[in-house]
Amino acid sequence: MNVVPESSSPLPSTAPASPRSPWIATLLTLSGLVLFSILAGFWSYYKQVTIWQAWDDEGYVMITVSRFLQGKPLYTDVFSQYGPAYYLFQWLALAPVSHRVTHDAVRIETLCFWGYAALVAGLTAFRLTRSPVAAFAAHLQTTAILHQLTFEPGHPQGLCLFLLSSAALAATFFKPGSARRNVTLAFGIGLCIGLLIVVKVNLGIYFGFAAVLTLLLLSPATRLWNGITAIAGPALLVGFVAFLVRSNASLEWVQSLAVCVIVGAVGAFGVARFVWVRSHVPETALAGERFSVTWMIAPAVIGALIGVTVPVLFILLRGTAPADLWPGMIGQHVGFDSKFMIPIGDSTNWVRSGVITGLVSFLFVGGLFVATERQRSRVDAPTTNGTPPAPGTLPLLILLLAALRLHLGVQGLPQLAIATEERYFLSLLPVLWLVLVPRYFAPLPDSNAVLTQFLPRVLLVLTGTIEGLWAYPVAGTQLNMASFLPGLLSAVLLADGISEAAGALTRLAAARRKTSGNASPRENLVTGIPALLGVLTFIFGVNNLWEMVSTQKAAYTRSVPLNLPGSRLIRLQPERVAVLQAVTRYLRDNSDSVVMLPGMNSFYFWSGREPLNGSNTTSWMYLLPVERQQELVALYRNPARGGRVVGLYNASALNVWLAPDHHKQDETQKPLFRYLTSDFVAMQKIGDYVLLVPRNSVR
Repeated sequence: MNVVPESSSPLPSTAPASPRSPWIATLLTLSGLVLFSILAGFWSYYKQVTIWQAWDDEGYVMITVSRFLQGKPLYTDVFSQYGPAYYLFQWLALAPVSHRVTHDAVRIETLCFWGYAALVAGLTAFRLTRSPVAAFAAHLQTTAILHQLTFEPGHPQGLCLFLLSSAALAATFFKPGSARRNVTLAFGIGLCIGLLIVVKVNLGIYFGFAAVLTLLLLSPATRLWNGITAIAGPALLVGFVAFLVRSNASLEWVQSLAVCVIVGAVGAFGVARFVWVRSHVPETALAGERFSVTWMIAPAVIGALIGVTVPVLFILLRGTAPADLWPGMIGQHVGFDSKFMIPIGDSTNWVRSGVITGLVSFLFVGGLFVATERQRSRVDAPTTNGTPPAPGTLPLLILLLAALRLHLGVQGLPQLAIATEERYFLSLLPVLWLVLVPRYFAPLPDSNAVLTQFLPRVLLVLTGTIEGLWAYPVAGTQLNMASFLPGLLSAVLLADGISEAAGALTRLAAARRKTSGNASPRENLVTGIPALLGVLTFIFGVNNLWEMVSTQKAAYTRSVPLNLPGSRLIRLQPERVAVLQAVTRYLRDNSDSVVMLPGMNSFYFWSGREPLNGSNTTSWMYLLPVERQQELVALYRNPARGGRVVGLYNASALNVWLAPDHHKQDETQKPLFRYLTSDFVAMQKIGDYVLLVPRNSVR
């Protein structure tokens, strides 16, 4: 007798808790996710419209979109760090409002991306586990993790999350024997990868690299191929990460992040390959699915090519010079990490904890595997009287693995209360491979698990681990974005641990059954634990969301409308509103053009003033090359172009960009910076803003 349930798989079972009515459990879970989305939507709205950041990345992306939609060619006349797919999306999204770019529009857009990512995270976790606990926890954690989207409304990272979450959900819909569906899904995932490449090139490369590694694992296997992939996979991972961080490899926080990613990704690749190669399924049973996976490569590649090509053709048709494509899309990013960075503050302890947990977990799981194999051999051995032996300690060993999963999954739950320790998910990177560890260490029962469980889990774990590099070299709000998939997978770990613990306890209860009749009350109680925990998670989530809505609504009520053009939804503290309105009035009444330090481009929209050219980034101090800065200085000094020039300076916003640990070069000696400091004098201080006028205009 084998103590492993016949229906078990190397990954947590997708069977619903109640096999007689799975649709009821699904309907209740979906209803819960809808309720969570409604409550989270209110909280997100109140939070989104009551925040204003002085560094004004919001204004930066808005001014680039606005000028592009006015007909200015991207990269040729409009400076941007972001790819053409973002501008194609904005051209489509803003068409219903006549391509009018406003603060209200980009904030509503960000709310849609935020809510979509949270809902899709819940659906993805549910598809992977059939657990309401995973669905509710993933939704709530994603809602909390992504709260920093409010700091940079309209930023392309919202579109990146849309593409990444869509691909994650699509990966859970592969189905054996459904060639048309699988080809369509592969095409869609490839399309998402291609679009990511031409929104934020680094994210697209990370996702594409994870997809390639997944296909390496699932492609038709021979002994030679297994040997090659066993060496090539980890070598590629180590080389890939080392190459990316080479410019700052001497910095402790960079080393910590790189080690987390390498340990997690190599561990995931190794565990996935071990599960795959160790499968006891006859090669003939897997051949069809391996063949299907191989055939998915072509549509995925075609989708990626279309995702890259269409946006590029779009901007070419709108006037971008072909010679500007490479510098705009790729060239400017080469060496960016040598100009500017935002370190992960106080990351050492989090990273050390994650790496130690990852290595110890790897040793623990390896030892547990050996122990279970020995136990299984003893259990399977025939006895003299023909009765099966007792299951021994195998369920107890499995409980240890369940406890490890639960420990890692539960630690993510403080995110539900918006405890902003997103660095916790750094410590998850080295242990995300636990999502791939087989439940009960059973072989694959059939080829169905290849597409329905193995492929999506491998893809998401590798992607989530490698996407940890999203936080390099700028770990500000991008640290939250990098936490998206680890947060989702921590919810999967939580559900896996519950399922595994319930299964092991059921086996222990069954072993104590004196007769072979009906299940004992203890067994029935254990079987109901996952459902009970699902109800408790739902109650916990509703309570947390309700408190969050109440708190944020109170802040909304205390605020007053900003009442500036295109910003009717925004409500801030009265003092902040007075400052922004006063600065806007001064610029509107006393200037023809404005030079800002740093770039605070929202004032262009509020004051009605137009920038002199398309180089309007927030952090122009290090992003704009010296030649462009010299051109700008010449424009400002030309009375026919610059007219009445007013300078605008904000020390607190500038400190975000010029903090000592954020850059390597002396940006204060560059042309535009020297122009502001030498040609202007302070005229008036309004709040934390200083208004400057040309020195030669002061008598």
